[in-house]
Amino acid sequence: MNERFEGMVDRIIQASKMEITGGVLAFLEEAKRGPIDSFITKFNQAYKQWTKKYGNHTISPFLKWIGKALFGTFLCYLFAFDQKKLGTVCEIGRSNVDAIIKINYVFEPQELEIINNCLSKHGVIAESPKDVAKLFLSNATKILSRFFTPILTTSYRLYTSSVNIESLDDGCIKIALTYDGRIG
Repeated sequence: MNERFEGMVDRIIQASKMEITGGVLAFLEEAKRGPIDSFITKFNQAYKQWTKKYGNHTISPFLKWIGKALFGTFLCYLFAFDQKKLGTVCEIGRSNVDAIIKINYVFEPQELEIINNCLSKHGVIAESPKDVAKLFLSNATKILSRFFTPILTTSYRLYTSSVNIESLDDGCIKIALTYDGRIG
């Protein structure tokens, strides 16, 4: 796990220098390194089956049903987050197309050290490894918006609703993100 994680962190920091302009592209390229086409096909097929049974305008119930697998596959197989430390909850929002998505991840001290070492290696100055960890989780999750259109056959985006960072006793940090999912 640490080798995959380190490779991901190194590639993204090298490509983006953790700047806003290069950041989105670096995360998009990282997602495309994996089997993105089979990911899209798998979840698009699940959505097609879902719509046959429940109709077209039931995106949030679909995400509630399959969200843990969808976000887990995206973040842990296309990116290199550890499935055991990832928490995902998808809820129905104000309508059948609005979803509330909660993602949390516990970064261990070794992962924070990897981030710090990669920042140093590429001469990138950042506030702290935990701020960069937050950006990694947040950007990796938000880049999924780029792939929702072929999965859900409509434009669907994730909007950040809240971000919480909690320092845990064992040197770990827990990052909890909440997104509003909407057509648009």
